[in-house]
Amino acid sequence: MSADQIQQWRGELDFVHRVKIMVLRDFIQQHEGTVLYLDTDTVITGSLDHIFSLLEDGKSYVMHENEGPISSRKNSIFKKVDTFLRNTSTGISPDTPMNNAGVLGFRSSDKQMLDDVLATTDRLYQLYQKHIIEQLAFSFHMNKLAQKPVYTATQEIFHYWDFKEFRGVLNVFFRHFQGQRYQRLVEHMELIQPQKLILPKRAYESLPFFSKAWRKLSGKLWNIPPYQLP
Repeated sequence: MSADQIQQWRGELDFVHRVKIMVLRDFIQQHEGTVLYLDTDTVITGSLDHIFSLLEDGKSYVMHENEGPISSRKNSIFKKVDTFLRNTSTGISPDTPMNNAGVLGFRSSDKQMLDDVLATTDRLYQLYQKHIIEQLAFSFHMNKLAQKPVYTATQEIFHYWDFKEFRGVLNVFFRHFQGQRYQRLVEHMELIQPQKLILPKRAYESLPFFSKAWRKLSGKLWNIPPYQLP
């Protein structure tokens, strides 16, 4: 894609996540079959056979983690979106379950679904410019159209959207093995498994409020330790 194409696909309000929808719409114009889209901050951890079987059955869609209904107000983003949906006529219930859109599974015949996701994204983003709007649109339409519950691909795919520190690990790893045959990299893939490297951060994030607050006040914030290769 050219820079001009990307800018065009961001739309009038320059919404970066709108590009994903446009890429998928463009893709199914040229290809037929089942489609499994993954964000770049994902890693496949298991067989995808079950996912493709579900998609071929044609009765469900695939997304990533079910984060619960927006009305749960479980975090600051959900609180803001819940308030927006309650105070604005959108046709979307605050009780709509929010699935993470880092994984999207559908069929090339679902052209109307993608058109509806695009239209909803554009309509909502005009009213409320939050990064989560595209994800809300996918969650709303996939849950609405699915004959079976949307499948959450958390067993097969790990999505490390909350582990930005992993980018530094990847940089060190690929610089270290630069120019070597790919088989050598494959032999050492266990050194770059985000689902394992993230565990200390998850442990820190799960600390009780006052324990974590004390650490912050003491300057003992969690930082990924220097990454070294053997």
